[in-house]
Amino acid sequence: MRTADSGDATILSVPPGGYMRLPLDFSEKHGATVTQYTLVVELRCSHPRPLSLFQATWPEVSANHPTISECIVDDGRLLVGGAESETMRSLATARQQNRFIRLFYVCDAKEGQIEVYVNADLALRVNNVQQSRFQLDRKGLLLLASNSASYMPGNVELKRVELHRRLMNSQDIKAHASQRWSFRGAALSSALRQLRGKLSLCALDKKPQPVWCDLSFLAHFCDVFMNINNGSIYRSLQVVHLGLEKLIAEKNPLMSADDQAAAKKACGIFESGHGIRMDTD
Repeated sequence: MRTADSGDATILSVPPGGYMRLPLDFSEKHGATVTQYTLVVELRCSHPRPLSLFQATWPEVSANHPTISECIVDDGRLLVGGAESETMRSLATARQQNRFIRLFYVCDAKEGQIEVYVNADLALRVNNVQQSRFQLDRKGLLLLASNSASYMPGNVELKRVELHRRLMNSQDIKAHASQRWSFRGAALSSALRQLRGKLSLCALDKKPQPVWCDLSFLAHFCDVFMNINNGSIYRSLQVVHLGLEKLIAEKNPLMSADDQAAAKKACGIFESGHGIRMDTD
């Protein structure tokens, strides 16, 4: 389904007691299990009940698997392998405001190390975990599954699920968390930018030159034969002064060095106030 804030992404709603199978089908040449991986899950859950992020079994939920202490998302806290994070305001606020939040579960089961990020913030780091507990079957894993029904409360919406067979570092996670759209939305946005770059009027869409760069602008106000203010030219001298100042500042390529010098000289006459009497009545 889609919601008002889902953009181009499709939202999967998981009911109470439900979970999602995530098939991997990794090649056998890499081994029967996956010991180094990064699981990315973007979800939304408005209720405060704790939920299991995943169970490292396949293809069914295992009652004997120690999922209770594997990765539990509580109201503002994370629990992994018996370790508990400090209260994360971003996690609690997301539930209160019914917003999506992106979790990064970086697992190095070979070395017994796990890091969990909430958006781009490190929430929990665990060392010396049991390798067999967190390594994945190469065929897949179960999202939002647990060996305890109390950790499968449902009413959870999934927007993004990724599994990378590598360990993301903090820079990778910051770059990933900055992506505000789904992959499809990002691809569409990129395609539109490329299309706009090919439009025939793109090269013409530049800031127009100021009016005083056109020499006819000054000619208009300096022409004594034009009927400006009932034949009086003096009121327009303020406009001429402004035009000269702007023309000098713009360094109009149409003006030669002599023209530039003459414009500066004329502008100096205005600024000195000698030889011209401004009639402002």
